Amino acid sequence: MKLYQPLHLYLRDLRTRAGLSQLQLAMLSNVDARRVCDYEQGLRKPSPAHLELMAPHLKTDFPSLLLHPDLWRSRSSRDKWFQDKHHFWPDIERFGHERLRSAVAAFGSGIKRLVDSCSDSGKAFLTLTPSDSSPEWTFQLKHIVGGTEPSLASPLGIQFRRHFVTHAKDYRYVGDCSVPCLIGACANVRYILIPKVSVRTFDHPDFPITMDFLCGVREPRQPIHHLNVEVDGTGHDPRWDARRQKALAMHTVRFTQEDIGRADFLDLFHGRIIPYANLSRAA
Repeated sequence: MKLYQPLHLYLRDLRTRAGLSQLQLAMLSNVDARRVCDYEQGLRKPSPAHLELMAPHLKTDFPSLLLHPDLWRSRSSRDKWFQDKHHFWPDIERFGHERLRSAVAAFGSGIKRLVDSCSDSGKAFLTLTPSDSSPEWTFQLKHIVGGTEPSLASPLGIQFRRHFVTHAKDYRYVGDCSVPCLIGACANVRYILIPKVSVRTFDHPDFPITMDFLCGVREPRQPIHHLNVEVDGTGHDPRWDARRQKALAMHTVRFTQEDIGRADFLDLFHGRIIPYANLSRAA
């Protein structure tokens, strides 16, 4: 089981599996061959533009390269790579390989088999997506194994305008910035899950609230309905739940650690969010 591999080795392995030499990859991708060599030796950090050009020839998808943890670990306010205003990289308390250990302790060794069955983009998502607990991390793992696709989207892009989406530690607006997300479907209902969305409500701007997941759900030809999805671990303190829910003024769907440990968790998840896909039914 391998959840993390250094970016330069990951790029080299992808190229080898694709049956290409460095020169062939450079010619197909229209990237300078010296750059490709530097990327595989870890001498340079590839730009998003070059990753996007190389991804189809490496037989992988752009998000799995863009979301690699080596790019996150090197982020800084002076780093031009992360000055793209269209992307926002949430703070991470613990990376995914650390969450994996606690998830195995909480849910058993079967978690390792689920990780092994993930795609490259799924493993990249799990490695660096922010989560506060192993139940939250396992919530994402089970979605990925169940077929939801890692991608990038912004809260504004899914028409979330109810509250001011900010950085968790300051007032900087990031609602129009793309962040890691999961996109899934059940029957004719589509949904998107954006982890760790921090908002300041217009009624209580000094009371920041971080949703475990902002969920947008819709049926065809229906408006998107937004939900606050919360994952409650064994140490969850419910005393603030009512205040948070009142401030958010949104429907909240909660899942416990026992819910996430169930073999039919995805069916349970779909059963709880589908009624909100049509606003008139959910009202």
